[in-house]
This record gives sequence, structure tokens and C-alpha cells, in this order.
Amino acid sequence: MLGRIFNIHDVVLIVTIMECLLLALFQLAIPSGTKKDKALLSAFLASIAISSVGVLLLWNDSISLGSYFDNCLLPYFLTVSLLARGPLLFLYVQYLTKENPIIARRHIAYFLPIPIFIGYIYWFGVQSDHLTMRAGEEAQKQIANVIWDFVKYFTVAFAVLSILYIRQYQLRLKQQFSAVSMGAVAWLYLLTAGFLLSWAWGIVTHLLSGQGLIPLALANAFGLAANYMTFILVNSLFVYSLIYAHSALRTNQDATTPTVEAEIEDTAPNRIKFVMDHDKVYLKPNLSIEALAKRIDLPVKTVSSVINVQFNTNFFEYVNTYRVEAAKALLAQPEHAKTPVAEIMTLAGFSSKSAFHRFFKRVTNMSPSEYRKQHSKSN
Repeated sequence: MLGRIFNIHDVVLIVTIMECLLLALFQLAIPSGTKKDKALLSAFLASIAISSVGVLLLWNDSISLGSYFDNCLLPYFLTVSLLARGPLLFLYVQYLTKENPIIARRHIAYFLPIPIFIGYIYWFGVQSDHLTMRAGEEAQKQIANVIWDFVKYFTVAFAVLSILYIRQYQLRLKQQFSAVSMGAVAWLYLLTAGFLLSWAWGIVTHLLSGQGLIPLALANAFGLAANYMTFILVNSLFVYSLIYAHSALRTNQDATTPTVEAEIEDTAPNRIKFVMDHDKVYLKPNLSIEALAKRIDLPVKTVSSVINVQFNTNFFEYVNTYRVEAAKALLAQPEHAKTPVAEIMTLAGFSSKSAFHRFFKRVTNMSPSEYRKQHSKSN
């Protein structure tokens, strides 16, 4: 009874397992968010938990779920969970950053390696000792290496795709909207980059130890470091999901989505035009459709529908058209002849340089500098 079963590294794994399972259940229980993004995050956390159980059973001889499970079934559970975590992370990222996310049949293709490797393990009779390289002939070790190599590169590939997808989303937001909060997207980017670093760390460790470039003790230390990184990332991801994921990422895009057959008040178009023309609310860089609706005491859905149906545009296009007109007026004024274009942009209500130049060129067919030169000549 006095013998020590766990060391501190195993305790970290056990805590990670328990946290993943509890957080996955809690994620499904909380009322905020949608069923699909909560289900994807729960599935991702469950895959981390199962893979952590597999790692614990694989390397700790003091823990056992029965000889048959440990030797014969464990390779299946471990491989499936490791292959699932990459696609699940990618789908979660997609679901958070798409305007109208759906789970399509084509997404099943992301998980095709799972049945392939289940058949591979069964065909070659891969056991746990083969995965740890503790036993078996050289041919069996090579078979196990195929599993480790594919799992690690496959997982990292999906992490890279997730990073690229978030990056494209960031650029799309900056191009389409003049004022948008990037805090939630930045946090998602950092967390995804953290998982990429953790999984890429596993590839480096595997390559260095496989080539005999580092001693076994150092390779084990690298593997333990990856476990600690996973522990930190799991906690961070859950906190992120509570603070940001269910509202922050799609708030601005939802505002531009046309509402079908919304009930439009007769006075709404005039009220919107009044605050734009006379109060010049568009000069506020952080103006949102929620703020505009509150200013004129109308529901957000009504304001969105009026802009889409009556003005035949969306909120950001509508506001930025006013901002372009303000910028044109400033650029044409002699007293602003030497005012930097960046300052004109800010005075007109823009906060994004790319959005300013894009909208300005769309309206005038020329850049702000060209517009200024043309009007300075005419003056």
C-alpha cells in the first residue's frame, strides 16, 4: 500500500483526462452557444481525454484495464483518438468562423484514415508493446512506426489548415468591415497555434529519438513537456469557449445577414437617414448595428431589414458609403490639403486602412491620393 503508483507527470495526465471529460459534459450542459459548436468542442475534448488515457496506459506499467485491453484493444483506442483530434479541431474552427456553418457529408472524408488504420492494426496484429518499441521484431517496429508517423503528420496538417483558415478569416474581416473587434479571433488563433506547436513538438521528438540523435531520457522529457502543454491548452480552450466562442466571432457578420420578411416600421428609413445625415453617427469608428438600433430606439432586426430591403445594401456597406463621402469632402477642402491620408481616414470614421482604400476606390474609381490631386488642380 505504500508503493508509489503515480509520479507528478502521471498526475498531470490524469488531471487532464478528468478535466477533458468534465469540461466536455459541462460544455453540453451550458445554455449558451449552439448545439453543433458545443458538440464539436466536446468531441475534441473527449479525443484528448481518450488519447491521454492511452498514453498513460501505454507508458505506466502500474496501471491496467486488463491484459487483453492493454495489449490488444489499446492500439485501436489510442490511434482512433489521435486521428480524430485534428479534424475535430479544424471543424470547430470552421464552425466558429463561418457565417452559416453546416456539418456536410464531405466532412466525413476527414475521418477516413480512422477505418483504414483500424484495418491496418487488425491486419498486422499491432499490440501495445509494438507501439512502445519494447518488443517485437524489426518488421513489427516498422509497422508501428507507420502508425506513429501518419498520426503525427496527419494531426499537424489539420492544425496548419486551422491556422490558415483563421488567418484567411482575419483578412476577410479586415477587407469587408471597417470596424471589427479582433480579440476573439486573435485568441482562437493563439490557441490553435498552441495545439499546432504541441503536436509539431511530438514530430520533432519522434524524429530525433527515431534517428538516435537524442538520448532516451531526453526524448521522454520532450514527451512529458507535450503533456504539460496539452494540460494548459485544454484549460485555455475551455475558458475561451465560455468568454468568446458563442457570441464574439459571428456577431458582426450576423448583423449583415438579411432578415427575411421582417416587419418594417414606416418611419424606420427616415429615422436611420436622420441620424446618419444630421447626427453623423458614421464618424464613430466602432459604430455597430446594435448601437445604431439603440440610438433610434428600434430592434436590430428591423434596422437590418430596412437597410437590406429599403436601401438595398448591408449595414457596413451603408455606413462606409457615408464615410467615403465624408473623406471625399475632406480631401477636397483646401485647409486639409496637407493633412495625411491616414488622418483623413480616421476623421471620416474608418479604422481599417484596407477597408478605407477599398471602399473609396469602389465609389470614386481612384485612390484617395489621386482624388486629392484631381481636386487640387480644379481648385
